[in-house]
Amino acid sequence: MPNNKKKSVSSIKGLDKAHPYSRKALQVQRALHRDTELTKKKADRDNHKRLAVERLLWFKFAAPDPPAEITEADVHSIIDMYINRNEDEISQIMSQLRKNRPKPGRLGILESLREKDLAEYNAGIEIPSLTDTKNVEMLKNW
Repeated sequence: MPNNKKKSVSSIKGLDKAHPYSRKALQVQRALHRDTELTKKKADRDNHKRLAVERLLWFKFAAPDPPAEITEADVHSIIDMYINRNEDEISQIMSQLRKNRPKPGRLGILESLREKDLAEYNAGIEIPSLTDTKNVEMLKNW
């Protein structure tokens, strides 16, 4: 099978002259579909990286300032603080909420974020190792 497929739209010549049901039109459709899939995958990767960096930054500022020995119980309490980091805003929105009114969209977003973090914690959350003082020092210097 030949490996000379046109992978990008810019490499296909004569687009304006192509018949809608021609092989060239199929090449264009395939290339466009590939481009959309690539951009979607890139956006997913970028979003995943952004969330990981935000989490690392949160743990960077939550870690103790002079790097000291941290027990597992302390790590779990720090993770609990991370999961409940939006509780103040949730309680503020709930206090402003009047009876028989629909929930604001922001409240739904914050609650779903908390549920997602809690599910991730139960399944195995990915955080930097805070029990090792070298790791905490590297995280603080990052």
